[in-house]
Amino acid sequence: MRTSILLVDDDETFLGIAQPILELNDFDVKSFNNVDSAETLLSDYTPDLIISDVEMPGKTRFDFFRTVHSIPALQNVPFLFLTANSDVDSVALGKELGIDDYLTKPVNYKLLLATVRGKLKKKVSLQSAQSMQIEEIKNKLFQMISHEMRTPLTSIVGATEILADPDSNFSAAEMTTFLEMLQSNSRRLTSMFDDFLLVTRIESGEINSELFNEVNQINPHTLVESILFPLQTDMAARNVSVKNTMFSHAIPLRIYITHLENILFRIIENAVKFSPRDSTVSISADDRPDSIEFTIRDEGCGIPEHTHAGIFNKFSQVNREVNEQQGSGLGLFISKKLIDRYNGRIWFESETAKGTTFHIAFPKFFTT
Repeated sequence: MRTSILLVDDDETFLGIAQPILELNDFDVKSFNNVDSAETLLSDYTPDLIISDVEMPGKTRFDFFRTVHSIPALQNVPFLFLTANSDVDSVALGKELGIDDYLTKPVNYKLLLATVRGKLKKKVSLQSAQSMQIEEIKNKLFQMISHEMRTPLTSIVGATEILADPDSNFSAAEMTTFLEMLQSNSRRLTSMFDDFLLVTRIESGEINSELFNEVNQINPHTLVESILFPLQTDMAARNVSVKNTMFSHAIPLRIYITHLENILFRIIENAVKFSPRDSTVSISADDRPDSIEFTIRDEGCGIPEHTHAGIFNKFSQVNREVNEQQGSGLGLFISKKLIDRYNGRIWFESETAKGTTFHIAFPKFFTT
């Protein structure tokens, strides 16, 4: 199938020359001398590239470009504008809007062909890179689902089959162990599904309806104590202690308290999860004039330097083959997205085999 080009210009002479030249070079060209006809075509036609004059009768500058980019299927289609030599203002505004390139009139047709081919090659390269990223995400998702979901499901099915055996005769202590295991694995599955739903709400923008515009007075020490409560079992299992040195006076933050709890819980849970036996997780805060900085420090395995750049990416997991206790790989991704929503920052320092320190900073907001 030949590469398709949409050509829009009210200059019939230009159309009469440009279309045959492009077609002779194996492009499939549809041309129009007005924007309205071109926009009608685009309702059910997706070209590989669009070429349009800046100034068209009945339209202000860039109206056609804005229309094209309002159509989801056309947002990645390269767009070339034709403009007069002296039209510097149009060029400047177009570059701000994201126009891919400009050609000046009178058009050099050799340059036109070279520009068209270059933009199409770049489009193919970008599509290839996107496809590779999508495939990588799909593979990570498949691996995560096949392991992280199959493990608790297998445990749940196995336990229910044993309990359903009419010949079984379990003591009260054994029944309690089975029920605790069922409860633990059910919570693990629920947590993963909740993460998937939260990511969907973040990426769709639905989460914006929860953004908090009023100032909350937050007691950091009390907040962290409430976050630590559901982690007590995991802490006790490996004898990991948590040192909470957060101050107790209230600070003014413009944030939905549930979001703040969600963020801190994820970072603290990771610190506990990746801590070795008989170690300590330290949690503190720095109360600055215009901001507050939370610090969570562990004595765990650390984050390898080569993984630092992608640590906040979706499905990011470190040393998956070694650290089997990892979850969906969405925790840090969700945390950063929520922190960004409130104009906060998150960063870390880490040293292999010595531990990791995460910092989270939010601006303060004072009522008048």
